Amino acid sequence: MATSFHYLVEDKRKDGTFRVKVQVIHQRTKRRFSTDLVVSEKDVTSSGKIKNSVFSIAAEELLQTYRRKCLDILDQLPYMSVDDVIKYVTARENKQFHLNFIEYGEYLCKKMLLDGRTGNTGIYQAAINSLKRFAKTDKIDISEITVHFLQQYIDYLKEEPNQCNVTAHTRQMLLKGEQSTSVYLRTIRAIFNRARDEFNDEDTGLLRIPHYPFKKIKIKTSQRKPREALSVEQMQQLILLVPRFYAMVVSSFSYPKSQG
Repeated sequence: MATSFHYLVEDKRKDGTFRVKVQVIHQRTKRRFSTDLVVSEKDVTSSGKIKNSVFSIAAEELLQTYRRKCLDILDQLPYMSVDDVIKYVTARENKQFHLNFIEYGEYLCKKMLLDGRTGNTGIYQAAINSLKRFAKTDKIDISEITVHFLQQYIDYLKEEPNQCNVTAHTRQMLLKGEQSTSVYLRTIRAIFNRARDEFNDEDTGLLRIPHYPFKKIKIKTSQRKPREALSVEQMQQLILLVPRFYAMVVSSFSYPKSQG
């Protein structure tokens, strides 16, 4: 492996202690970075080695952790800079990443409006609103969006009534079609992809959102009905209809009465 790690004890601090540093050599470039490990003067030899076995073991375990991380991305190391390596090995694995998917989706909607991209804003907001109705909450962590979650959401969409300006009586008869379902799923997938692009750093192996449930979800392509051309007879009827409609509008038009 062309990447090596060694600990250094140097730069004595005002309180007489030393913060253990790590020197990494990668692609013939050296860098040093600090660790959380602090030792006292009595724990260090004159040559800069840690003589206290407790701290010595802790320092070596830290180096082994960095080396194991690099082994996991051995094929990527030749394309990484030494700073990329440091960023990767020092990433906190035990810190779980959280992202409210609903809040993030609404943030994208506002950003599209500010950028003047109003075309898809309504679709994005409708998909987010649908997701909130399904989950009955406005807080959905991105880790909760799994294959099982999406399957349940698809089943919900098949039964959810149409929400477009209809009365409660007629809403139950206007269920969403496959086109709406596919549009919502594609929109949610787009938001999910945007989050992965923003919060993951694949170059350094930092994957805050490692899962991708859409690999196992088949989103049907919405089929639009082909447009049929008007027949000659229909065109003739339309030509005759236009003057009649115009005459009807003119005859019913009246100017407002003047006041005073």
